Amino acid sequence: MSRNKVLTIRNVGRVDVEDVEIEATQYVLRANRDAHGHSLMIGIESFSRIGKIPQPYIRIAVGDHIDINLLDRFENKEFMPFYEGFPAVDEKKILQQYCLRIKFRNATTKKREIDYLITPAVRQAPPMFENFEGSPVGVGGGYESSMALFRVKRLIREHQGELYDDNPQARYWN
Repeated sequence: MSRNKVLTIRNVGRVDVEDVEIEATQYVLRANRDAHGHSLMIGIESFSRIGKIPQPYIRIAVGDHIDINLLDRFENKEFMPFYEGFPAVDEKKILQQYCLRIKFRNATTKKREIDYLITPAVRQAPPMFENFEGSPVGVGGGYESSMALFRVKRLIREHQGELYDDNPQARYWN
């Protein structure tokens, strides 16, 4: 996912994939402030299931990729808003995250694979839950804030498992 909210799905496997679907859920995180005024993510305040993101892709050939610009997927921009102004954005917008559930099938075996990606609702903001390798900006705060982010990521994944009735530990299932 680029910081301009373009999702790239690459087929690095040995067979084509088909039935590519992306569903989104909006989460608002709960945060506490520490003595220095930094926000510590402690849980999920609320969620709203957005549903399927419209996209025209049904099959991705081996070695190919698709780019999906999330900024233009909905005519009504309020349906899945992305905010401007990083880093000077109010905290309510920073606490808003989207969890993307990416589902597709192996074109040969028809086995389904599901993966998840969490991205901030603020354009140009670094992803809180992903690897910052190669990125000049990341989310800091030390051990305690890092552990809190891992707990929140786990809570989101467990919640997705409840919403879609899948195992939070598994990526592959029929």
